[in-house]
Formats: sequence, C-alpha cells, structure tokens
Amino acid sequence: MSFKKQLLIIFSSIFILLASGLVTFYNILKNEKEIANAEFKRYESYLLADELRQSSDDLTRMARTYTVTANPRFRKYFNRILDIRDGKTSRPAGYSSIYWDFVTATGIYPSSPADKKVSLESLMKNMNFTRDEFNLLQEAKNNSDTLVHLENQAMNAMVGLYPNEEGDFIIRKKPDPILAQTIMHSPEYHKAKKNIMKPMQVFFQKVDARTAQTVAFYKNKGARLNTLMLSLICLAILLIFISSVLIFFQGRQKKTSLQVWKTADNWKRKVVFILKSWPLFILATVAFAINLSFFWWINKTIEEQVYADLKAELEIIIDTTYNGSVQWLKETEHKLESFILVSSIADKYKNRASIDQQNLHEFFRKDLDDLIHLYEYKNYFLLDKKGKVLSSSQESLIGKSVFNSIPKKLISQLKGPKNTALVFPENWNEKKNNPFNKNILLAGSITNEKESGFLIIELPLVGGFSDIIQKGRFKKSGESYVFNSEGYLLSESRFNDQLYEIGLLPQGASSSLAIRVVDPGVNLTLHPKKSINLAQKDLTQMVLNAFQGKRGVSLKSYNDYRGVPVIGSWIWDSEYNIGWSTEIDSDEAFSTLQLFEKQAHSQLIISLILLLTLTIVFVWNKALFAEVNDKLQFAYKAIKIHTDRMEEELKVGQQIQMSMVPRHFPEHDKFSIHAQLRPVRELAGDFYDFFLLDKHRLCFVIGDVSGKGVPSALFMAVVKTLIRSSAFKHKYTNKIISEVNKNISLNNPHCMFATIFIAILNLSTGECDYTSAGHHSSYVKKQNGQLTALDQIHGPVAGAVDDVVFLKNNITLEKGDLILAYTDGITEAADEKNNLYGEERLTNLLEQKNFASAGDLIDEILNSVAEFSKNSSQSDDITLISAKYFG
Repeated sequence: MSFKKQLLIIFSSIFILLASGLVTFYNILKNEKEIANAEFKRYESYLLADELRQSSDDLTRMARTYTVTANPRFRKYFNRILDIRDGKTSRPAGYSSIYWDFVTATGIYPSSPADKKVSLESLMKNMNFTRDEFNLLQEAKNNSDTLVHLENQAMNAMVGLYPNEEGDFIIRKKPDPILAQTIMHSPEYHKAKKNIMKPMQVFFQKVDARTAQTVAFYKNKGARLNTLMLSLICLAILLIFISSVLIFFQGRQKKTSLQVWKTADNWKRKVVFILKSWPLFILATVAFAINLSFFWWINKTIEEQVYADLKAELEIIIDTTYNGSVQWLKETEHKLESFILVSSIADKYKNRASIDQQNLHEFFRKDLDDLIHLYEYKNYFLLDKKGKVLSSSQESLIGKSVFNSIPKKLISQLKGPKNTALVFPENWNEKKNNPFNKNILLAGSITNEKESGFLIIELPLVGGFSDIIQKGRFKKSGESYVFNSEGYLLSESRFNDQLYEIGLLPQGASSSLAIRVVDPGVNLTLHPKKSINLAQKDLTQMVLNAFQGKRGVSLKSYNDYRGVPVIGSWIWDSEYNIGWSTEIDSDEAFSTLQLFEKQAHSQLIISLILLLTLTIVFVWNKALFAEVNDKLQFAYKAIKIHTDRMEEELKVGQQIQMSMVPRHFPEHDKFSIHAQLRPVRELAGDFYDFFLLDKHRLCFVIGDVSGKGVPSALFMAVVKTLIRSSAFKHKYTNKIISEVNKNISLNNPHCMFATIFIAILNLSTGECDYTSAGHHSSYVKKQNGQLTALDQIHGPVAGAVDDVVFLKNNITLEKGDLILAYTDGITEAADEKNNLYGEERLTNLLEQKNFASAGDLIDEILNSVAEFSKNSSQSDDITLISAKYFG
C-alpha cells in the first residue's frame, strides 16, 4: 500500500471520528436546552398547582378574618380571589403566594401591570398535565368550591343572610357572628379542607415523579452524549498517536521491508504486505467503534423505554388497584350507614331499656343477621357507649365489656363528623387474643352523642377484599397486596403454595396477617424447610419507602417476602394507615430487555468478527493481487514490447499499403482524376487505383475487401495487383474482373471476397466501359447538372464463385462530365444517434451542387460526411475516386 493511500485512510478515519464528535457536541447543546426547558416546565407546574392550594388558604384566611373583624375589605378580597381564579378579573403580573400577604398588611394592591383574564383551570389545561394529574387538580378545585360554599355561608351569617331550601341566601335575620365563626372552625369545614389537600398531595407526587422522570431522561441522554463525544475524541487522539508512531517506524524500516519483499517466500511476502496495510485495520477499528456506539446508544434508548413503560404500567396498576379497593371500602361504609338509617336497629337501640337484658341479643339478632348475610360480613358486635356487648354473632362475648379491645382510632373517628369508621388490624403480635385484631373493623354510630352506641362489623381480609387486591397485577408473576404499619400482609398472597413449599407458611394456613413483608434471606434457598425468625429480618425497601407517606416506583430490583427479586410500586394511605403495593418478578419484567441485550451483544460480536475477517480477507487478497500484479507487470512489459513492435510493424504496413495506391494525381489535357482513402484502422481493406493502358485509354478502379485489419490489407494487395496485371491483358472490364475472380477464388481458404467497380475511359471518344462486381451504385454528374446513377450489377462479389462470367455496360462521357465511385464507408457513416448518412443524402448533395473538379467533388462529399458524423467515431474505411473528362 502506497504512503499516499495510507495517509488518505488515516485522515479519513480521523475526519469521521471528529465529524461524529461535532455532531454529538451539537446534540449535547440541543439536549441542554431540553433539560432547561424541562426544568422550567417542572417549576411552572409546581407554581400553578401551588396557586390552587394557596388560593384555598387565602380564601380561608379572608373568610375567617372577616368573621372575626367584620371588616368588609376582607370579603372584598375574598371575592377578588375567586374572580381571579375563575378568570372574571385580570390576573396581576407576578401573582405569587405573598401577593395577598402584602395586600392584607397594607390595604394597597401592588402596582404591577395586570395580565389578561384567564382562569386557573385554563392555565392548567395549557400546562399539558396528564389526564390523571388534571383530574386530581379538578377534584381539588371542586372540593375547594365546596369549601367556598361554607365560607359564603359563614360570611353571609355576618350580615344576617341565610339560605333557603334551594340554597339561595335570601332569608334575612339577625347577624350571627358566633355561627359564622363556628362554621369556619367546624369539623365539616376541616373535613372539606382536608378533601382539598388530599388530591393536591397526590397531584404533587405525580407531577414530581413525571417531571423528575422527564428531567432525568434528558440528563441521562446528556450523560450518554458526553460519554460518546469523549470516547470519539479519545479514540481520535489515540489513532493520531498510533498512526504517527507506525508511520515513523515504517519510514525507518522501509528499505528492510522492500528487501524482504523481494527476497522472501510467498507467505512471508503476504505477511509483510498485511503489516504494511495497518491503516486498513485502523479504519476497521473506527468502523467498529462507530458500530459499537450505535449499538450502545440503541441499547440505552430501548432500556430507558422499557423502564419508562414498566414504570407507567406499575403506576397505572397501583392506581387502579388502590382506587378500586378504596372505592370498595367507601361503598362498604356507605352500606353500613344506609343500614343504620333505613333499618329499625336505631329505634330498637333507643327502646332497649324496656327489654330484659337476657333477651337483648334476640331483640337485635334478626336485623343484624340479615345485615351479615346480605353483605357477606364476617361478624357483628352491638355495643353500648361503655363497650358492653349487647348482641354479637360471637355469643360468648355477649354481656362482656370489650371497650379496651376496640382500637382507639376507631372510636376517635366516630366522635368526629363521620357516622362510620373503618380501621385495619394492627399490633397483631402483641394482641393475639384480641377479638378485633384479625379482620377489618367497620363501625357505625347508631345514636346521638348523648346516648351513643356502636355497631361494629368485621370485614374478612380473605375473600372480597383480597380478591379486589389480587386482580391488580400484570404478566404472569405480578401481584398486588396490602400491608399494615407493622409490615404484615393484610390481603391474601397469591403465592401461598410457594410459601408452603419454602416453609414460610404452615400448610393450609392463610398468609393474611401471617407473613411479614421482609426479605427471608439467602439461607432460604439452601435450607427451604428451615425455621426463620422473621422478626429479626428487616422490612423490604419498598415497605420502608411506603412508610415515608409517599407513593413511588422502584425499578431497582429488591427481594420480596418470598426472597424473589422483584420491582414494584407502592402507595401509602395515611387515612387507613395501610399501604398498597404492586410487584412483578424482575426476571420477567426485564426479560424482553435482557433478550434484546443478548441479541445485541451477539450481533456486535458477530459484526466484529465479520469486520475483522473481511479486513483480513481484503488485505490478504490485496497481497495476492500484489503478487499477481508483479507477475502482470512483468507480463505487461513483455506484451508492451510485443505490442510496440506490432504497432511499429503496422505503421510500416500502413505506409507500405498507402504507397500502393496512387498519391499523385497527374495533370492531363484530356482528364483530371482525384481519390481519397481514409482507413478506420492502421491497415485498410478498401483500395483504389488508376493508370493509363495506352495514350488513349484510362483505367480506374475502386474496391472494398471483406473484413478489416491485416488479412483484409493483404487480400487487398493481392486483388489490386491482379487487377492491374489483368487490365493490360484484356480490352474490356468484364474480362478483367472475370480473370481476377477466377484467380482469387481458386486459392481462398478463408472465403474472402471483394466488391469492385472498374471502368476504362477512351480519352479520344469519351466512351467508358464499366463493370460492377457486387459494388453499389456509382454516379455520373453531367456538365448540365444532370445526375445519372450507374446502378447495374454485372456479377457477384469477386472471390465467391470461380466460374462466373461478368458483364459490362457502356456510357459516353461528354466534355465536363464527372464520374464518381465510392465504398460503403460513405453511406454507412453514422451520427451520435446511430442515424446513417445514406445514399439519399449523397445524391441530394450531388444534384444540388456543381463541382469545378474531381478533387472539389471529393472534398465536398468528405466535408458533408464529417459534418454529419462529427460527434461519433468512424466505423468503416472511407474511399472515393472521381474522374472528369475534358473532351
């Protein structure tokens, strides 16, 4: 390989790397803009969402201040806040969380220019929140509107306006500040306030997760781009260094290499050639590096997409499972509340004093049994305000006080604005004999506050509740479950058989409240039947994250309560004090990604092997070609010597051949004659000749031998010689051609032939005898301009058949007449579109023009043919002969 080619390959490789680096750098700058835009969107989303929360707080503050101070400006501020939020009043520029702090402190609106009128809801829609996020904001806004109704009720009470049955404040009475303040601090108000904050909290978590994911995506992309650019630059620098070193040593060892190349065996010569072709291996390295970068980039992109899809699926499933089970719990509470209101149980409880204590159970039993059977509840407990069991499905507890066994959280909820309460079992290990520690407890207040009683229902963890939870899963290994604040499973595991097998659960037992969500450890695999003290194990990372009170997703593998690596998502509900989780085995979750990575790695290895193999094969073939090239160079030199000699001989042959045709055209008082021969090759197959037979007769002839090259030239020389010889023996042209035909036919193994036109002109009389042996038409151009075609054929081509008798014709030329004969190189000349010059174009030229001499005629024809075929090459010999009779 030449030094020039080596440098070309090296610089091409470096250029490719640097160009790729520049493209990568451009994408880095573009990605930085995307990061900034994502961060800005994240910040705007927080501000917009926080405005809804802040406006609710500002409305509360204005309403409470008004109910205390009765200052009308605070009600004015209240209405203005609502108008700005609903788009009825222009939004002030810089409408931040401290805007109303400044206004309430000074009583002056900031002199900031007003923005256009736009509702908070419209701004939220323009922010491109997801459907779930927007629904949460809408829920919070709707709840805020409910709170606004209470606030309006309180503020109207300050001026003596009260609602009628339709809710319109048109009833006038005495102002009641105490009622207004009571409304603003009532449990109902606090509940409505809580209903605003709960969806807001979920919204913030969702927006935080989504925007953080978007920012993380662009940051990860930026990190990949930086890594790629750095790798390309390092590879380019390394390539420059290695190339410089190799070029330096190659220059020092050049003479030695050449000596080895000349003297070594064939295989050593090939090895030397391969070593000298090291730039190709560098180019192959660059190609592989680019290929590796492509595979790496695609792999990372697909990995991010798989992670994003898994995260989205886990979020959807955990949300669906959570919402479905919470809805089920709410409906269950509503059923109990409806039962207490519709059934006669409340009336019976008020009249219980008239019933004998021993018959109280039977007094309530029918209604309560109907409740159990109707909704498939587990147990019921009817308690008085001191916790004494009046009636129960567990008759052993009737008459006993179970107040201390009832969870305090359940009683405290019933003392609030709610008529029902629901709690999940806790402290299971500490109160194994507690009758209320193995199921969900649903309680309802059946009397007024002065004479309270409680109806407690047990909802089985195994059954309807667990069925709802277990429906929330995807793929084969997916599972959803619920756990309490101690980390115990509340819902039934769908892997009980596996838990039995590995010894975590006694055969046939329920996993609900029996399995703690901890990693059982690696010893479980070695000793599956070994007893494990779960209390000594740590809770899984998922449970610990859930205890922080936030929802989330973990795509980093961790061991679940079976010891199986999983990924999952979770939600913690502080109202019920339990958590929901959805998990899937990490092997199944990432199976598609792992399969792709295996295939990508296999393809990368195969591409490397193919690239290296093709490079070696290419270089090896180049070595073979170099060896063959040496031999070809030697052969080329020998062939060139031979070709040069042949060309020289052909030039000599051309000179000899051209010397055989007359080149001097004599001046005579009776005639003038002119001819032209333009061979397509060095040697021509056409010929012409003219000579005086005596002082009164002129013989001229033109012929076209078959084929081209040396054979035709030799055959032409023979035919021409025979014609001249026969012309001096015979008086007539037909006799001359007959003798020539006989002579060339007798010894013609290659079946060569010639078309011949021969004429003998009597210079005294103008009589002209002529014979055409397979030759095409000749022409006579009369002095008066008339054109006559000599188109008779007097026999076949000469040399085809030996015993043919040729004929002749006779014409008389007058003073000034021209006779013309030519070969088919004239009429078969072609232009660039392969159109032929043709005989018609020739006859038109002869008819339309007058010619001063024979030479003038030939020159006109040659110029016309040259003009016609100027953009194409000559394809056949061109020969013309013309004679003019002076009389």
